[in-house]
Amino acid sequence: MKISFTGDLFLGGDLTNYKSSPFEMKSIISSDLIISNLESPITDIKETIKSSCTLYAPTKTINHLKKFNINIVCLANNHIHDKGKEGFFDTIKILKENNISYFGAGKNLSEAQKGIKLTNELIVFGFCEKSKYMKNIKTATITDYGVNPLTEENIQHCLKTLNKNQKAILYFHWGREHVYFPPIENIILAKKLLKNDKVHSIIGNHSHLAQGYIKHNNKIAYFSLGNFLFPNFYLKPRNHITYPENNKTNKKTKSTTLYYKVSELTYKKWKKKNRRSIIITLDTTTNTFKHELTLQDSNKPILKKIKPRFSIKILNYIYTLNHHVYKFVFNILFNSYFYFIAIKYPQIMYHLFVYKKPRKLIEKEQEYN
Repeated sequence: MKISFTGDLFLGGDLTNYKSSPFEMKSIISSDLIISNLESPITDIKETIKSSCTLYAPTKTINHLKKFNINIVCLANNHIHDKGKEGFFDTIKILKENNISYFGAGKNLSEAQKGIKLTNELIVFGFCEKSKYMKNIKTATITDYGVNPLTEENIQHCLKTLNKNQKAILYFHWGREHVYFPPIENIILAKKLLKNDKVHSIIGNHSHLAQGYIKHNNKIAYFSLGNFLFPNFYLKPRNHITYPENNKTNKKTKSTTLYYKVSELTYKKWKKKNRRSIIITLDTTTNTFKHELTLQDSNKPILKKIKPRFSIKILNYIYTLNHHVYKFVFNILFNSYFYFIAIKYPQIMYHLFVYKKPRKLIEKEQEYN
């Protein structure tokens, strides 16, 4: 049996009314089971529920999920509650109506903690981290809906529910967005969990980048698979996804590849590094993983396979550095004023005041830079 895992999947944006097929799934993935991280609620609620960045896909996009032959989705992520309680339960309802299994979230903690049986020996559990990088997370409680919290205590609780001959694949939503380096705490936790006899492997998401992996105790932990299929989309002030009527926009619609609070209708595109993704496939007969890379087109929600990148091996090596050295470098690069002043601030200023190409012009460009 072959089981494939993909990264973040968003069914909205440009994919919503896309009439052509983004890809023939069999040419990308040919497996018995395909599991993705569903990175937004599926609902027709247009009302803005919260002040921070919101994502959602209209209910008609469930047809794309069926067309891709994705059997199982993980709901343990930071966007599944973007449309509040109603949007959350709209998503669960439409998944059930279309016979698509879900895990990692539920009407209460007990349901969120339940795993999905992949084989008699393998169960997959979903967890979402609540940390300084992901603060606005609606974690499930004994009496209220939400995602399954990523804590060591909760992971151990889920592992104890396994039978003697069963092992768990841990599907994590964790780390920091738009960086290639997971926090050192996540590397330490991954190594600790891989020592547990009940843990088969770890598969992560959230960074919107294809990160590397580590091997420990003859097991593997992938830190982030990147954006599997995450179409471009429109943002309205301050930072909420919107669907302009019939996709009609004027020629002066601003376009950006960054995330910031917009003051006008803005077309959000992805940089090339955010369009690369890892697909991993587990052959349960040999108990081995195989991973392949894909690239999403810059202007259309289309995927193609690409050659493996040597940079993944470099990342794998960096993750094995002494913990103190790794933590020092990570803090210098990403937890300091240096990162904001030297990297982030200039990017935002450039896109706000210099890079103002209209969408129609950008769509004519073949952006494979």
